[in-house]
Parts: sequence; C-alpha cells; structure tokens
Amino acid sequence: MPVPQRTNSATAIDFDTTIVIGDTVKLPIDNLNGGILFTWAPTTGLSCLQCPYPVVHPLKDILYNVSMSDKKGCSSASGRFNIRIKPVTFIKVPTTFTPNGDGNNDIIYVKGWGIKDLVSFQIYNRWGELVFETSDINVGWNGFYKDVLQNNDVYTYKVVAKMFTADENVDKTEELQGHINLMR
Repeated sequence: MPVPQRTNSATAIDFDTTIVIGDTVKLPIDNLNGGILFTWAPTTGLSCLQCPYPVVHPLKDILYNVSMSDKKGCSSASGRFNIRIKPVTFIKVPTTFTPNGDGNNDIIYVKGWGIKDLVSFQIYNRWGELVFETSDINVGWNGFYKDVLQNNDVYTYKVVAKMFTADENVDKTEELQGHINLMR
C-alpha cells in the first residue's frame, strides 16, 4: 500500500536590501548540494539559476521571486528578494600615502562608488611631468618614477572614469582633480 506524501509549503525567505549602483549582492539561498529546484522570476541578472548563493548586479530596483521544491517533491517554499539601488556615484583619491615599504598605505589607488570603468588615473610632479598613468582601477602608484622612489612632495592627479547609470545605454563620465602628498 502506497504511503501518502506530505507537502509543506511556506514562504522561506523575505530578503530586502539596498546597494549602491554598480555593486553586486549575493542572494542568501542555498541549493543544499543540488537537492533543490528553483524557478526564478525574473531570471535577468542572476549569476546562475541552480547554484548556491547566486549573485546579482542590478542597475535598477528589482524584485526577484523564487519558488523552490526538493527533487522528490516532498516540500516546497518561496522567497522574495527585493533589491533597491541607490544611484550614488563618486570618485575619491586619498590625500596622502607613505610608500616606505612597511606594507601600510604604500600604494595609492582610485576609490569610489559606482565606477564602471577607469578611463585614466594620471599623476604629475610639480614640474608637470607625468610620473604615473593607468586605466586599471586595480593598479595604483607605488611612488616610483623611472625606478626611483620619488621625494616627499605634493603631486597633482587627474582621474577620469565612466560611472554606472540605471540605463546601460547611457554613458556618464566623471572627472576629479586634486593633490596627493607623498610622505616616506
């Protein structure tokens, strides 16, 4: 005689967060070693549909709904993932760095929120000579120019970056200029 199966149905997750435009968020959901089947709506922007902890990178407010069930059909649940986007963008460069080899504050980088792509980061000495340039946000200046650690001084910088916008087809460029103190 077959044994009747019981089905549990409940809302398992109600996730609500706000992130800055351009950031990613990991959705707190686990596939339990592949034992759960997911039906997502919408599927747009999800890093995967069946993996543990999918990551999303939305540019606009979005609500993800998910229906879950185990592979044997014994239980089911649903979840809501409400993600709000704060459209804040800015570029920041520290005012001082100390490239003295102690492992602290030895390299100066461009920082900020909502940076989509670094177009250029240029640093000039007091005579207007370009001593550093990059378009890679993960590369910073270590205080060296022509293999020589530069003197304590004030350097001028210029940053140009493309910023995230809610419309992927619209480019927004921001520029920042200022001074950096090299102290060793």
